[in-house]
Formats: sequence, structure tokens, C-alpha cells
Amino acid sequence: MGRPTLARNRKTRRAAHAIERIYPGLGELIIRGGLELMWEPAYDTGDPYIGDADDIEGTVGWPGPPGAFCEALLSAGGEGRAGFIEPAEGGGFIIHDFWDHAPDYVRKRRARERQREERGAELSRFGQRPVTDQPVTGQRPPSPDCQTEDGRTPSPAPSPAPRKEKELLLTFDRFWSVYPRKVGRAKARSTWLRLAPSDETVKAILAAVERAKKSPQWQDDGGRYIPHPTTWLAQERWTDELDAQGVNGSMVADEVWGSAPMAYACTNPDCPEPPDMRAHLTPECPHRRTTAA
Repeated sequence: MGRPTLARNRKTRRAAHAIERIYPGLGELIIRGGLELMWEPAYDTGDPYIGDADDIEGTVGWPGPPGAFCEALLSAGGEGRAGFIEPAEGGGFIIHDFWDHAPDYVRKRRARERQREERGAELSRFGQRPVTDQPVTGQRPPSPDCQTEDGRTPSPAPSPAPRKEKELLLTFDRFWSVYPRKVGRAKARSTWLRLAPSDETVKAILAAVERAKKSPQWQDDGGRYIPHPTTWLAQERWTDELDAQGVNGSMVADEVWGSAPMAYACTNPDCPEPPDMRAHLTPECPHRRTTAA
């Protein structure tokens, strides 16, 4: 989901310059990957609100000093201009000009939702059309083979009723009780309600959390690199396939660098970089020769 214009964007260069002071040579890579990770759950939910600094940096897996990544995005526009994010009323941050730059599929989905809301308002205002025994013009009359002995057409089998919000909140509480990183509860709850997982999916989610809790990524540095729960749910990470060590091969690159195609997860066990930084610009670890010497 990379955007070519990001490389030429003035805000990208400003934000990358700020990150270069912490991670020399990796500023643009971190900013572009981080933006993708930040935008993705917002596009999934259609909500430009992205929480506070902890929520943002948790979503992108920022490994550096707390607040530094958020500040780089906030000040990317320069003095007196909005950056990639801006303060929201009541606290936290929203994505700047979210609907002006959202992908077409997000805006079309929003338009469909508004149309449904308007149709629902019209039905509530004027009432639904009465149901009669006469077929609607152009509609084929019921087949005699489908009627009962007294000539009536039996009602169709009812569709499975959607899970009530109360039931979904109970299952969310089960998820929240086992998920180790407890940040952004309200946002995660909204994502859960949107997903409306079935009983089978809930079981799969809970089992996946227990497996992931045993993985090195979730255990390293006191669980610092555990994904934000909203991101984990929105990306359906419970479907990840883990290897024998309980690690997704692309997990490091996905969490730190996003979808930038130039980042490669490192497979060198002797790489001196910390676990969250083991993603390089080349398929082969640049430290391999050094460590082998």
C-alpha cells in the first residue's frame, strides 16, 4: 500500500529528518512504514481519531524514545502548519485531512453507509410500504409447487440473528483479559464490535493470543513489541502462521517498517541489532561478514 508521492512530500522529509537524529539512515523508512501502519486501522474503521501518543506509537511499534515518533508526525508541517496528525477536541490526535486523502474504497464505503442511514431515516419518517397479497409489478407470482395445501406461500427460514452488542461486549472482555498489552481499550472495543466475531472466531482469537504470548517478539524487553490490540484485531493477526519458534517470519519488518518494500526481515542469528531493529535494506544481513570474522 506504499504511496510514491510520500517520498517527494515535504512533510515526509521533515518527519524523516527528525527521526534521523535517533536512527541515522533510517528516517524515511521508519516514517513511511509507520504512516502505513497508522493509516491502516483508521481506514478499516473509517475513523480519523487515532488516540494519544502511546496509542500511535504502540500501533506502529515505535522502538525509540516515547513521544518522539508522535512529535515528528505532529511537527512535520513546519511552524504554523498541520503535520500528518493534529490535536483532537477532548484530547488525543486525529489524522490531518483524513477524508481528503483516504483511498477510494474508504470514501465509497462511507457514502454507502450514509445512503443506508438516509434510507433508514426515510422509512422511519414515512413508514414502510404495506405488504399485500398482490405481487409487485414485474414480479413473478409464487409457484404452486412452493405453496402449502391451503394455497399460502410459507415464510422463508429466518436468517441467523446478528449477535447482540451485549454478547459481543462479553466476548470482548474475554479477549481483553488475556491480551497482554492493555492500551486503547475503547478503540479496540469499537473494532471488536465492527468485526462481530462468531463463537468459533472468538475461540480462534483467544487461542492465537495464547500462542503469540509465547513468541520471542511478545516476550522480548518485557513485551515492549506486542502490537497495539486495535491493530492486531483490525489486521486479523490471529490468522498469522507462526513457525516452530512461534514467530511470523515477516513480523519484525511488518511491525517496525510497515509495508515498505525495501525492508527485509533479518534471519541472521548473530545480528547485533536489537530484535525490533532487525530489518535491513538488503535481503542479506549487512553484519553477517563482520560477525563471521
